[in-house]
Amino acid sequence: MFKKITLVGVSALLLSACSSYTTPSVNPTATLNPTATPAAMLPPVTVKMSAVKNSGQTGTAKFEDLGYGKVKVTLTMAGKKYVDPQPAHIHVGSCPTPGDVKYPLANVVNGTSVTTVSVNMADLWKGGLAVNVHKSAAAISTYTACGNLVAPTTK
Repeated sequence: MFKKITLVGVSALLLSACSSYTTPSVNPTATLNPTATPAAMLPPVTVKMSAVKNSGQTGTAKFEDLGYGKVKVTLTMAGKKYVDPQPAHIHVGSCPTPGDVKYPLANVVNGTSVTTVSVNMADLWKGGLAVNVHKSAAAISTYTACGNLVAPTTK
């Protein structure tokens, strides 16, 4: 009988302890937002790309600041269509004959290329860079279009 009374007493004690337990509150605004962007992002900049020699290809390179040291570069080519994928890069130097590759871009296929580059947007406009498109991987030394990255002016 003593065992029954003890077991009932312990059970009652456990039940009363459980009923007084409260769940800690959670503040949903205190969580981090992984999709947040910094407030100091620069506006998009579009660079005109001119045909090199007699390539027949022109276009634009649009630079969009994604924040966190990332820039989206969208090439949209017009004029002559090339069958093979066209390598594209941001080079050190200026048009029409820029120097070494600074940032590789996705190949232009069917007139377009989209690449996210790991660079701060402001760094692209410090001078001395150009974006260009090549005829093909086999003809990498033949440029079809080129545009200098010149610091945007405010109006």
